[in-house]
Amino acid sequence: MYDFSLLSKKYSDRIDNAGDLLGQFIENFLDDSTIVQLSLLTATVKLFIRKPAIGQELIPRVLKYATEDVDHVDLRERGYFYWRLLATNPLAAKVMFISMIGYRLLYFLSAR
Repeated sequence: MYDFSLLSKKYSDRIDNAGDLLGQFIENFLDDSTIVQLSLLTATVKLFIRKPAIGQELIPRVLKYATEDVDHVDLRERGYFYWRLLATNPLAAKVMFISMIGYRLLYFLSAR
């Protein structure tokens, strides 16, 4: 499971049925370990950014699980961070998730 979530996180744009596969794994989100939950959260956000039509039904569910239904603070905070980023600045989210340059750009912009 963890291996698939890592693969889908990195290659969600190349896996034809990534949405269906992630959807199946998200059904068991609350039963998975924290590391798998973090991977699923990131993979779902990346899928949503790269293929919005496919990820739009998964993103609310995984963000709800991550922000309301888990006790792990880091997972909850990451869920809130992604939620706020997608809601307030989708372009920054796209830049951040698609390239490592995005991390540097966000750091530069936040330092101003």
